Amino acid sequence: MEPELPPQNPNDDRTKCNPGDKTGENPEDNGGGNNINSAWFFLTVLWAAIEAGTAWFFWWFSDPLEKHGYPKLSDCSQFLAGALILAVIAHGAFRAWKATRPKTANRVWWAYGFAIIVLACVFLIICSNRTEQSTDEDDNPIGELVPANDPELLVDLDPGGGMGPQRFPPEYTVLELGGNFWLMNPDQDRFVFQFKGQAVLSLDVIKKRAYITGTFRDKAGNIVAELVTNNFMLNRLNYLSKKGTDKNTLIVRDQQGIEMLNARFARTNLFLLTGRFRFPDGTEAIATTTNFIYGHHILSGCIGYDPAELVIETNGGVGF
Repeated sequence: MEPELPPQNPNDDRTKCNPGDKTGENPEDNGGGNNINSAWFFLTVLWAAIEAGTAWFFWWFSDPLEKHGYPKLSDCSQFLAGALILAVIAHGAFRAWKATRPKTANRVWWAYGFAIIVLACVFLIICSNRTEQSTDEDDNPIGELVPANDPELLVDLDPGGGMGPQRFPPEYTVLELGGNFWLMNPDQDRFVFQFKGQAVLSLDVIKKRAYITGTFRDKAGNIVAELVTNNFMLNRLNYLSKKGTDKNTLIVRDQQGIEMLNARFARTNLFLLTGRFRFPDGTEAIATTTNFIYGHHILSGCIGYDPAELVIETNGGVGF
């Protein structure tokens, strides 16, 4: 005899069978998972975009920091940009491998941490080298001057005209020497001071860095020192001393303490030069903050353009 089955209660829900019972899912909720996945994907893309945008900002911001004399902060900004770029790559890899290769996806973050450590070590080496090579024993900049952030230069070139102090056009790089001004185009950032065909002093600007080269003489006209890109290549008996009050200024003095050159990189487009320049024939020129004096010539308020040159002619004349 076959065993009798217990009678079924028509009100008992356990006797009802729905297609979703085997998985525990409700067929009416099938669209919910897709909505959640879509929202998660959108948030992932949004987060990656924020990281990429922040990385671009730090990379862009490193250049102004470098130009305004903050190389270490510039390096830190570039490091943050690199770290964020690695984070974008790590997030993308984790998202792509999470479903199909979960073990590999979990290792992504270990790889990311290792990459950050390597990146930090690289930037630490770069920063250390910059620190060692950027200044000498007197804390002077080696091979370059960096721009300061001094106030803008306002000059009244027509005192009787009622115009008042005016700014120079921002598209020019302005060099002031002895109260005279040279307006240099960005692609021609070079100033040369010549004495009868021989260069006495030159200033070059390359990528917002200033390099000064000059020849210095004693009162008899003999060469005692040569400065090449801010460094002495020749300095007989330590005749001259080089001292910068900061990384924007280069000051050269002789043994009597006379200031032979004072060069300041005041702004990214402004240089201020003063000094005493001695020549082979025993004569000298003096550039103060207001005048340039050579012999009976006194120049002040003159403006020169490219090529930016101050020339003392063979006949003793002074020209731009």
